[in-house]
Amino acid sequence: EARAARSRAALSEAQANLTASKAATDSAEVTSSHATIVAPFDGLITEKLVDPGNLVTPGTALLRLEDTRRFELEVRVDESRAARIALKASVPVLVDGPDGPLTLVGQVDEVARAVDSDSRTLLVTIALPSAPGVLTPGMYGRAAFAGPARRLLTVPDGALVRNGQLTSVFVVHGERAELRFVSTGRSADGATDILAGLSEGESVVVDPPPGLRDGTRVTIRTAAVTSPSGAAS
Repeated sequence: EARAARSRAALSEAQANLTASKAATDSAEVTSSHATIVAPFDGLITEKLVDPGNLVTPGTALLRLEDTRRFELEVRVDESRAARIALKASVPVLVDGPDGPLTLVGQVDEVARAVDSDSRTLLVTIALPSAPGVLTPGMYGRAAFAGPARRLLTVPDGALVRNGQLTSVFVVHGERAELRFVSTGRSADGATDILAGLSEGESVVVDPPPGLRDGTRVTIRTAAVTSPSGAAS
């Protein structure tokens, strides 16, 4: 009976040692895992934020990892226009690539519910199609959202004369060129919106020569030019 009691005691001690060994193994595995960083996805390390020997605390960023499988474009849209943006809608996107502008068709993935109190805009996230070797994080892009049609007065970009913060055009009255200061808006496709200073139907000088001055005599030559609707010719 004494030998049996000693055997049971030895078995209990062995079981306790086994449990302690398993606990030590688990602790060693946890400690070992601290030396290995496992990425949540396949990507590319683009920035190292710490160096060997630096003191870090939990939550300190060590590396910057970019997911090259999927890209998104984030744009700010005025709250008055956000109601016209539908989820999953196709959006043309123009990205300034290294070899020139790149045209893509993205899809609206998310429209933020909260309005930025300073800019009164909503953040819209657009999922972009795969373009290996072309898109990189941080690139600048522009998205075009369809809106209601409106009538605009535009002139060719070459008709604008800029002097510092002042913008003007030469308007043809009779046989004379008249310098007219204008207020401009958005520029696109080689034309600029005129907000004030011109009326529809007035003729302007395109690509005025350096020597042209207010009151200079000019001669109008008719040319076949296709202008947007409502543009001054």
